[in-house]
Amino acid sequence: MNTKLVRRYAQSHLAFIHKGVLEENGIDAFVFGENFMNTFPNMYGILHAGIELRVREADYEKAVSLLKTEDEETVCCPNCGSADMVYGFGKKGFAEILFSVLSVLVWTPFGNIKRQYYCKNCGLKSH
Repeated sequence: MNTKLVRRYAQSHLAFIHKGVLEENGIDAFVFGENFMNTFPNMYGILHAGIELRVREADYEKAVSLLKTEDEETVCCPNCGSADMVYGFGKKGFAEILFSVLSVLVWTPFGNIKRQYYCKNCGLKSH
């Protein structure tokens, strides 16, 4: 049985909610990697680490279409109201990236590398 990756998550509860949605619609879904991400939560997105939701290859298209309705919700900036938001690490310049890497080696194990929303319009960073 071959499986195909539907989504990757940082938190296990979202993976299990989506797994339940798929199973209610007759699609067998499988969750992988939750133990690793519960042990190392700040590793999400680094070397493709994350909790994976997988389905059989035959059910892939139906699963994607079922979960697509949740993606249509837009996130707006609380400061300026812009919908031009990006979800990422927020590290733009060489100095910020270098500081993050050095801080991992010196004092904070991945504590300052967190994904957050970034407004392209006003520059606000929020979680």
